Amino acid sequence: MSGLSKQHFNAIAEIIKNHINYFENEGNRLPEINCVKGFIEDLSKYFLTQNPLFNENQFKKACLK
Repeated sequence: MSGLSKQHFNAIAEIIKNHINYFENEGNRLPEINCVKGFIEDLSKYFLTQNPLFNENQFKKACLK
């Protein structure tokens, strides 16, 4: 089985971005947004162990834009 690719990371970032947008549209629910940001941080660390070419900064930007 191959590791995670850029396509996987992009799909995951899109899912996360959609959840953040939901929380922001529900009245800026800061605790939930901070929880998701912590989740993004943990995922980034894991993804780096799975793919040495993983771009942590690009992933975080994709999740949060």
